[in-house]
Amino acid sequence: LTYIKHWHMAWSERHVRRKFGLRPPGRWRVAESAVKRLWAQLRRDRTEAAKQLGLMNGTLGHMRGLKARDVRDNLRMDAE
Repeated sequence: LTYIKHWHMAWSERHVRRKFGLRPPGRWRVAESAVKRLWAQLRRDRTEAAKQLGLMNGTLGHMRGLKARDVRDNLRMDAE
């Protein structure tokens, strides 16, 4: 659940910032999240690691043109 929540938060932040002409987080967010995730894994903090992975993948998903509704629909199918 932590991963999904932060995936959507990162995706939404990029979407809204682009919509209103602000500079969205990009590669620096991905790099920062990767380092923070590694640090969390070394400390064995699974919640923080999931959060950083969600932020990283949500940012990458938006950069690649992935739609949030498509991800949500896939998650529903996996749960059934």
